[in-house]
Amino acid sequence: MRKRIIILGGLLAAVGGLAFASTRLADITPDEVAGGVADDRAARGRALLEALAQTHGEAVWHAHRTLHFEGTDEWLGTMGSLNNPFHVPKQALRGIIATSEWTASFELANGPDQGTRWGIVRNEVYVQRPDRPIESPPAEDLSPMIPASFLVPTLRYFVMLPLEIPSAAIVAALEPVQEDGRTFDRVYATWGSVEANPRYDQYILWIDHATGRLDRVEYTVREIMAGARGIARYEAYDEVDGALVPTRIRIHAVLPTGHPTPLHTMTFTGPRFEDEAARAP
Repeated sequence: MRKRIIILGGLLAAVGGLAFASTRLADITPDEVAGGVADDRAARGRALLEALAQTHGEAVWHAHRTLHFEGTDEWLGTMGSLNNPFHVPKQALRGIIATSEWTASFELANGPDQGTRWGIVRNEVYVQRPDRPIESPPAEDLSPMIPASFLVPTLRYFVMLPLEIPSAAIVAALEPVQEDGRTFDRVYATWGSVEANPRYDQYILWIDHATGRLDRVEYTVREIMAGARGIARYEAYDEVDGALVPTRIRIHAVLPTGHPTPLHTMTFTGPRFEDEAARAP
């Protein structure tokens, strides 16, 4: 999906592409759709994504304006240390996510940057440091704020993926997979063309057949380093007012060899919905 450079930059960092991505275009096009998407596959894929959004409480999410949480983002191993945008390996956060627009922010709650707030307001990035004026980058150069510009939209996107992904232009149900005694329905989602293209990302969602919950998503990253790939595993959820909110998401980088390796883990505690608007600078 094309969500401007700040979001694509975020997904790149989330899979560790800054250090390890191949320059060759990553391609996760499933064999089942190599010749195009048949109408029945498209219809079944749409039905699975609609059911996914309902299972995760789409109506509840959109009945409220914001989700508030506390949490941590812990960067793991060599790849984590190379790609960690923070000054501590386990960054504590206090965050707010708008449920219906690309607005979100989080305050860094430990380490040398404690009290600094990173945010986006309708996709425009800002940084607010304690007792200092709000900083915004020039439109033509986001480089002074790369950490804020990638982490905030990335975090929001992963948290809300079950509700965002049904907007994909191309959708196809794939063959179910049996793994560790569980059955997973799988859905391929992308934009632009069924085949890999340099403009839009590709996603394969794994949905637990028994619970209807999102278990993991495989994805690519385009534009900056088109060879980057990752896997996000949704390891825990809280039920909040009848909606499912992910509380632990483990990100794996997929190396050029195809092997996944742990990169970082986002953990959220005390999630709650509010009806106030997300704070703007």
